Amino acid sequence: MIASTEVIQTTNADTTINHKNSDAIYMACPPDSHTEYALKVAAAGKICCIEKPMATNHKDCETICDAFEQHTRTGLWMKSWAKYNSELYLF
Repeated sequence: MIASTEVIQTTNADTTINHKNSDAIYMACPPDSHTEYALKVAAAGKICCIEKPMATNHKDCETICDAFEQHTRTGLWMKSWAKYNSELYLF
């Protein structure tokens, strides 16, 4: 169900992440920025879909998972191409 059809045109990720009508964020940015943006999405209490790789190192992956576990209304979804069969769902 779509609650709002408002279109946000911006080049500022924080504006999109913190917009009152955004419920979920799909991240398709360079991998070295995934951790920074995922932590902002978690703090905003939004659902996040991260393209692969989730992060550039194991420590950052754990940091992202920990951040989403602290927010009970949020979900984290990371999915890569089916041929690699790597999925991570945390809701």
